[in-house]
Amino acid sequence: AELRQILVELSLEQYFPDYLRAGFRNWESLSYITEVQLAAINFRLGHRRKLQREIARRQLQWPDHRPLPVALDLQ
Repeated sequence: AELRQILVELSLEQYFPDYLRAGFRNWESLSYITEVQLAAINFRLGHRRKLQREIARRQLQWPDHRPLPVALDLQ
């Protein structure tokens, strides 16, 4: 329920069945999705960035006005 609700809030609910098929059952598991996995689900680039920004915001309290973090920022 939480995963679906977050996707609805982001206007990305159309991907919910794809996430389930790919094995992502909750927000925590989805928050570790990779770029390769997003591409395999045929996630559009703009939608990928939207999801990645939400993950960064929720996990890292990343401000919306800053560019998305890269791997070095997370260490």
